[in-house]
Amino acid sequence: MNYINDSEKRVLASLYKIEDGSIQKIAKETLINRTTLYPILEKLAGKGLISKIKVEGKIRFQPISRDEFALWAKRKEKELEKNNRELLIWVSEQAKNKKASLFSEMKYFEGIEGIRSLYADTWRDNPKKIIYGITDYHSAYENHEDFFRKEYLPARIGHGVWIKNLIP
Repeated sequence: MNYINDSEKRVLASLYKIEDGSIQKIAKETLINRTTLYPILEKLAGKGLISKIKVEGKIRFQPISRDEFALWAKRKEKELEKNNRELLIWVSEQAKNKKASLFSEMKYFEGIEGIRSLYADTWRDNPKKIIYGITDYHSAYENHEDFFRKEYLPARIGHGVWIKNLIP
């Protein structure tokens, strides 16, 4: 997807402020060095959010209008919705094609979304309604307290799943 990262937002905001500018002017406004600025400007141009204009041998950059930006954002929202629908269809098709595999029970999780998925798996499809843990739950709770206290614990308790820590 063509999301806008923080650096791109910073550059785009400066272009809306100065309306059109050379690389030097944008660098001065954003406090981003020119070497770093060029790829950011290329990405913004590739996303259709700015245009490059050559005036008297020098390249200047201009943002699309705010109205055009609103239309761009709407298009991206529709693309995201379409992509999500296609992914949901794809996932349901994958469930139909389930084959036995040695790796089917192994999972790898990364980042906060991975943590959410991992912990959701502990109460989802848990017919025995118990989790045997060998984790340092104090450290986990300490690092992600909001998630555990506001999301995970209420969901786990709501599903009637208990935890038995074998080795805390």
